[in-house]
Amino acid sequence: MCHAAISQATGRKRVYLYAPDQWINLYPYTADITTPRASRVDIPQWRRGDATQRHRFPRVANARCYTTVLEAGDLLYMPAFWWHAVEALDANISVLTPFDLNSDEQRVDRPWTRPDWGLDQGIIDPITS
Repeated sequence: MCHAAISQATGRKRVYLYAPDQWINLYPYTADITTPRASRVDIPQWRRGDATQRHRFPRVANARCYTTVLEAGDLLYMPAFWWHAVEALDANISVLTPFDLNSDEQRVDRPWTRPDWGLDQGIIDPITS
């Protein structure tokens, strides 16, 4: 939940980015789980057409995804609150550098961090949660 930069030192890595408003299509864990800002979806598997992932998480098809491949020497800035997934395309080394939020950004509503998140939206499936 901060700004970040990914610097790719060696090798290649694919990065999938989703704007903050796409959260409803990414099946985040409920806030009482230890990783409330994480999606339950294996995005790289889902994007490759994995039948189990696509069956369990069909709304991912509705999420607008930005994809890029980082190569040695590339730097990618990720704005605060953007959802992301990464996948190694070969042996690689990258460095993630986080940046703190400013005071206005700290006041942004993040519904997926509330204890009742998902329950009031009717989007948490107890079988797959």
